[in-house]
Amino acid sequence: MIATTDASPSPAEQARLAEQSRVAEPAGPESAPSEDGRTRAEGSKAGPSEAGRTENGHTETGQPDAARSAAPTSARSTGASEADIPTGPILPVPYVLSFSTGERIVVVGAGLLGRRPFAQPNERFDQLVSIADHERSVSKTHLEFGVEDGQLWVCDRYSANGTVIIPPAGGPHRCEPGRRYRVPRGGRVEIGDHWFDVR
Repeated sequence: MIATTDASPSPAEQARLAEQSRVAEPAGPESAPSEDGRTRAEGSKAGPSEAGRTENGHTETGQPDAARSAAPTSARSTGASEADIPTGPILPVPYVLSFSTGERIVVVGAGLLGRRPFAQPNERFDQLVSIADHERSVSKTHLEFGVEDGQLWVCDRYSANGTVIIPPAGGPHRCEPGRRYRVPRGGRVEIGDHWFDVR
């Protein structure tokens, strides 16, 4: 007969086996390792990109996290006024010739003046001004006039009775034929028995 022994473990053996087979409980959040092997305590502070961010995507200052572009400036914010805005070039005041006959003309370019002025074939003028003179003291083409650098000038065209300039201050000056002379505003030009004021 083969002798047999009782295979059931003793109480002490059962306690030892239970201790070996016990599964270790998972570590708490304070000691749980992260993927890179470093531990992270529960409730630790978030990174710089999360700090101060609220649920609506704004930081604690109340401004969006995206880069803020500068607000466009206006004339009011920069201190400029409507007076600083250029309005274009200022046009010069045209000259007006007021004649002893009561007529008035506005100078719009180069011109000829006389009883019946006419240009030579190679000449071009903007104005031909006729003066009524029954005594014929004014030549047919008595003088030439124009504006240069904003100033009026006259040139005697070898008239019979000549051209005299009387400035606002000073004595009369007889013009040399074929030469230009400037006439200021307020001056007078005598042509034969007639004259005209420059305004």
